Amino acid sequence: MDNKKMLLGIGILLVAQFSAATYMVLSEDMLEKYSHYQVSTLMFSVAFIMFTAVTVPNALVHGIGQRTLPGIFCILYGGIVSLCLANNLWIWGIQKIGSHKAVIYNNLPPVFALLAGILFLNEIPLPSQVAGVVTILVGLYVFSGKWSQTKSFL
Repeated sequence: MDNKKMLLGIGILLVAQFSAATYMVLSEDMLEKYSHYQVSTLMFSVAFIMFTAVTVPNALVHGIGQRTLPGIFCILYGGIVSLCLANNLWIWGIQKIGSHKAVIYNNLPPVFALLAGILFLNEIPLPSQVAGVVTILVGLYVFSGKWSQTKSFL
């Protein structure tokens, strides 16, 4: 991979993470006034309009490709579980514990991705991956719960 593609990819990911963090902080005020269903509906409605405006013209020009049973399953799983269910649960969680406490759980996707790779793809984790998972879990323990409320780092 050349450096330009790498820098572009890193830039895109940084903008995405900044956007997600900003949303999480700003949504807390909305979640005090409205239910997580109302916030989710508004969020998904705006996302649908934006996503459709960007993707439909591209799909009309390039087509939607070959549809296979695993591909259809991935699309349905991605839409129903990954986008709708996960985001609704995330918004509900923010409403329950606040964005300042929910933010540490953003570090869990690599843990679940590693476990899914082991379970579904029979992957063997590298020592660095195991060390990363341990680091994430220790960080989650340290910065959540009673331990972080009773210990001081200073």
